Amino acid sequence: MPANHGSWQNYGERTIYDSKWVRLGLVDVEAPNGKRWEYHVVHLPRVAIALIVDSEDRALMLRRYRFPVDQWGYELLGGLVDEGEAAAETDAREAAEESGCRPVG
Repeated sequence: MPANHGSWQNYGERTIYDSKWVRLGLVDVEAPNGKRWEYHVVHLPRVAIALIVDSEDRALMLRRYRFPVDQWGYELLGGLVDEGEAAAETDAREAAEESGCRPVG
């Protein structure tokens, strides 16, 4: 059996949408059976999520409205990790920006 048995061929990708939040691409692929088509791919940036817990084990969450599902819900704080930034730095920055609370420790 060949070493590449079952492998897919990738002939390149083209971007169909790009923003700081998401990039959508179509990858020209060929499956091991010889069938070739464009495969949809979603690329997401690095994110950091902060779980802030107080001395009574209560978690800080934000209540937000989300348009796509037309619902209010609770979310942990977080956001995109900036270039060269550590995830812990992102967590602290986002916590301050979104809630006004600055985590310690």
